[in-house]
Amino acid sequence: MGICGVCNEVVMFIFETSNKASGPSQDNHFSWNFSQQDIVETFPKKTGPRLTEATPENVLKPYIEAEKSFESGLFSAAASCYRKAMERAVRHVNPDATGMLNARIRGLEKLQILPHHMIELLDQVRLFGNSSMHEDDEDPTYEDCEAAREFAYLFLRYAFTLPAMVADAKAKQSK
Repeated sequence: MGICGVCNEVVMFIFETSNKASGPSQDNHFSWNFSQQDIVETFPKKTGPRLTEATPENVLKPYIEAEKSFESGLFSAAASCYRKAMERAVRHVNPDATGMLNARIRGLEKLQILPHHMIELLDQVRLFGNSSMHEDDEDPTYEDCEAAREFAYLFLRYAFTLPAMVADAKAKQSK
């Protein structure tokens, strides 16, 4: 067992090592040499980033950074990276749009490229990212960041994964 150096939570490790324990010491404790070891498993299990299929690489990069920050409890960093991922995703959805993120979202809304509930998800992540970076006295909470995380994930699934799944289904159907 140990304490995580990032989140300060208790973690249990299962190691695999080729080294043997030495005999009991004077105080009846065994000493272990972990110079050649592999961590086989940890508890609680680390979930890792929730990835979406068919997401463009330049969108995936800040999204993965956001996921890693979220898992580490770095909620301001996560908020900023989720927002950045959404900003890049919006550029893919409408590459001709210009201006700041809010203006580009309003353009998507006006052109009705996305349903209203997707516009709302984008706005939630945008506003959360803005407030986490610019509010002097407010730090994002786990719950706020978890909501932004879910919104970002859903938007990426809608914008990239679902269209790829539909294209795959059509390709299979035409064979």
